[in-house]
Amino acid sequence: MIRYIREAWLRLLRMGARLVGHDICWDFSRPAQLSHLKPALVLDVGVAHGTDFLETAFPQAAFYLFEANPDYYQELRAKVARRQGWKLFETALGREPGTLPLSCNALASSLAAPASGQGQIQGQIMVPVARLDDVLAIPASAGDVFLKIDTEGYEMAVLSGAEQTLSKVQAVLVELRLQAGAPYRPQELLDFMRAKGFQLTRILHAAARPKGYSYVDALFERLEKTD
Repeated sequence: MIRYIREAWLRLLRMGARLVGHDICWDFSRPAQLSHLKPALVLDVGVAHGTDFLETAFPQAAFYLFEANPDYYQELRAKVARRQGWKLFETALGREPGTLPLSCNALASSLAAPASGQGQIQGQIMVPVARLDDVLAIPASAGDVFLKIDTEGYEMAVLSGAEQTLSKVQAVLVELRLQAGAPYRPQELLDFMRAKGFQLTRILHAAARPKGYSYVDALFERLEKTD
C-alpha cells in the first residue's frame, strides 16, 4: 500500500512540475540498477548536497567528492569528516587547468553556458579548474572504480581531462545532455566513450520536460576484451 501511495504521489508531482517546465529527477530504482557493480572507490564529480542513490548503492565504497561551488563546501566537509576513506576536492574539473566563471541559479551551477530549459543565471563566481588526471592518481591496488559525472552540460570537458583516469575505471555514470543548445552533441560523448573502451549498457533515469527529455543518466561499462 505504501508503495502505491508513493508512486501515485510522485506521478502527481511530476505532472505538476512539467506544467511549469521543471524536471523531476528522483528515481528510487537507481540503486537496484547498479547492484551488479561492486566498486571499492567512487569518484563523484558534481556533488552539490550529495548523491544519495550512489551512497545507497555502494555503502562499502570510499567516495572522492569533486565540487566546484563553494556554497556546498561546509556541508560536504562535515560529511567527509564522518566517513573513513572519503575525500573532498574543492575544485571544478575540466579539459584544461585554469580559472573559469561558474554560473549559478537556484537549481544548479555549471561552467557551461546554460542551455534551453536550465533556467536563468542568477550570479557568477570565478572558480579554479583542474584536470582529473592531474589531481588524482589511482593506484593499481584501488580495486574497481566507479566514475559519476553530473556537471550540468560540462560532462564532455570533464571526460576530456580524465583520459588516464578512465583507463582505471570499470563503469561511468554520465548525465548526458539532450536539449538544444547543450555544449556537446550526445553522439560526441557516445563516440568518445566507445573509443575509450566503454559501451552504453543502460539508461538509469530520463528527465522529462513538456517538449521532450532534457537529459538521461547513462551508464557505460567497460567492454570485455576478447582475444
